[in-house]
Amino acid sequence: MSSEVKSKKRTREWTKEDAYERRVRRYRKSSRSRSRSKDSVNRRRSRTSRRQSSPEGGSSPAEEPQKRLSPKPTGHHGHDRRGKIEEVKKTKEEEQKQADLLASLGRPGGVYIPPFKLAMLKKKIEDKNSESYQRITWDALRKSLTGHINKVSVANIKNIIPEVFQENIVRGRGLLCQALMKAQASSPAFTNVYAALVAVINTKMPEIGELLLRRLLDQFKKALRRNNKQVLLPTVRFIAHLTNQYVCDILVPLEILAVLLQNPTDDSVEVAVLFMKEVGQRLSEISPTGFNSVFETFRTILHAVSYTHLRAHETP
Repeated sequence: MSSEVKSKKRTREWTKEDAYERRVRRYRKSSRSRSRSKDSVNRRRSRTSRRQSSPEGGSSPAEEPQKRLSPKPTGHHGHDRRGKIEEVKKTKEEEQKQADLLASLGRPGGVYIPPFKLAMLKKKIEDKNSESYQRITWDALRKSLTGHINKVSVANIKNIIPEVFQENIVRGRGLLCQALMKAQASSPAFTNVYAALVAVINTKMPEIGELLLRRLLDQFKKALRRNNKQVLLPTVRFIAHLTNQYVCDILVPLEILAVLLQNPTDDSVEVAVLFMKEVGQRLSEISPTGFNSVFETFRTILHAVSYTHLRAHETP
């Protein structure tokens, strides 16, 4: 029995030592496997990087030291390809930016371009018949004409007229008429100044005065059809001042008054009264019969309105 007990104690001691050694061995094996796995991963990464760097797949390890030792080529054909590609991309981006800037010219709410940038763009463009150059010149003409029209007043009209004639108003006659109509609608108090400017231009270029008058009459027809009194009042005032400055014929205001008083309403009579205040003296001088007929229509309208009011008060 004593021998069996001794053997059992020895097996227990041996098993404890063996378990400790086994743990140490396992730890060493795991550390080795980890290091091996790291080495394998690094090798794979290096292989893939070599394959990607080579133009036609991977290269043999014998060729690598030759590539490293070989000197870089010099001369015109030895430039780096990446540098060339980047330069081409930069030039394309600059051209695209210039094209976007040129396309935004002339649009309402377009990108603002400073004057020195416009001058640089003009210098870069060699073909003066190209669309981009024409856009730049058109936008510059529009800005200069609107600036002259916005600056004009009673004090400086003598100085503004030569500046307007220095511009290419034959090409920009539409821009000039548009600027005049916008400025007069925004500030009706300066209508006499704008009419005087148009009268001076009309003496040299009657086509511009005719174009402006046609646009004003089209605007009058649209506003009358839509019953837009806010547009009718400045339009009628501008036509009246053009008649006073001998740009418009006397038949046009007579026809406008006939149209306004044909089917009289409160708004149409108000517009006709304002128009008659502005152009009445000229009408009385040139055509007194037309002047008297207009006042007769006013008198009939007034009597009809007073009669209706009396009947309304008499009825219980």
